[in-house]
Amino acid sequence: MLFAIHAIDRAGALPTRLANYDAHKAFLSDTSRFGVKIVMSGPLVAVDGATMIAVCS
Repeated sequence: MLFAIHAIDRAGALPTRLANYDAHKAFLSDTSRFGVKIVMSGPLVAVDGATMIAVCS
């Protein structure tokens, strides 16, 4: 079964997200120890296709 998780940051969270992004990707590079398989992941990006954004409601 596949699940989609869409997380929205709080206001001002982008600097924290950027500071931890590489460590976050490294941690999730092998999810077999959790019994899950990530088939697609990544941040929301701006219209330019590259700039990571933090969407807040």
